[in-house]
Amino acid sequence: MRKHLTIVFILIILVLDWLALDNITTGNEPDLTAEYIIHMLASVVIGYIIIQKTYVFLFNLERNVITKSIIPFKYHVHHDFIGLLMIVSSFLITPPWLQITFAGIGFGLIIHHVQTEGFKFITKF
Repeated sequence: MRKHLTIVFILIILVLDWLALDNITTGNEPDLTAEYIIHMLASVVIGYIIIQKTYVFLFNLERNVITKSIIPFKYHVHHDFIGLLMIVSSFLITPPWLQITFAGIGFGLIIHHVQTEGFKFITKF
């Protein structure tokens, strides 16, 4: 039952985000504040869900690449650092809706990492 509610919640957020992005890109409404808020919340949720489903795979991939390479630096880059880079890089992107997407996904990555491992950026293997 809980899994079904989560799926319904995600589908509702994606539909609302799709409708908000349609209004943002076409400019049909004079005030797009609600649409930008919906898009920001949807981006955070999407970033959180993506990293929740893939972080173990990405960690194992990073560990295999680093241990089998000739690179002398044996450090693990945590996904909250990637989220911070996404937030900072969002200031360099031109369309506001794309800025919100990058920043929202970055916030989702940071929220997930803080919940699971705390606030760390780079650690030694």
